[in-house]
Amino acid sequence: MANDFASRAIALSKGQTTLPSDFVDDCTVAFISMAAVYYARATNTQSKHRKTFEIRTRLDEAELRDHDLICGLRDDAIAHYGPGVLGPDDNFRADYMLLPEDGQQIVMLSRQTARNRAFAELVRRQSQRALILTQRSVHEREVEMVSALNDAVAIHPALGVLARDHTLDLDDLFGDPDLAKRALAGPRVGTRRI
Repeated sequence: MANDFASRAIALSKGQTTLPSDFVDDCTVAFISMAAVYYARATNTQSKHRKTFEIRTRLDEAELRDHDLICGLRDDAIAHYGPGVLGPDDNFRADYMLLPEDGQQIVMLSRQTARNRAFAELVRRQSQRALILTQRSVHEREVEMVSALNDAVAIHPALGVLARDHTLDLDDLFGDPDLAKRALAGPRVGTRRI
């Protein structure tokens, strides 16, 4: 999803739309923010419900720097209210308090990076790399798990009978026969969402 959201932010940043610019800016900020959140959630957080994939040891120096930048922005400027340093002269967000020339009223402004295509491209590139690394890890573990399950059934045949007695009806699980068919259609890897 991080890759998808970053790709949508890039598409919107190209400005080839008839949508109002403030709506495009809002959507772009949302897509960039969610891309960073989903990337960091999968690679750099602790969850009580799902394992986080540790990819830091498999990243080269530039990828590690980009990884830390995305995760830092999530922590500093997206999930919390900090500036989120993108570079020496650029922040994800900036807050200003101005006194106009008429001196009548203080104006407070907040700027969020909306059309920072370079950051969206960085998140997309990094999420693609993370996806490759996690898919490899999943495949390695899947082979080990299937082998262990087959060995267990060979040693204890009753486990095979028990497994057959506890099958799921995907129509019931999804609540829609069409969704159940789509769940098993196509490749078993990738980022299909139903």
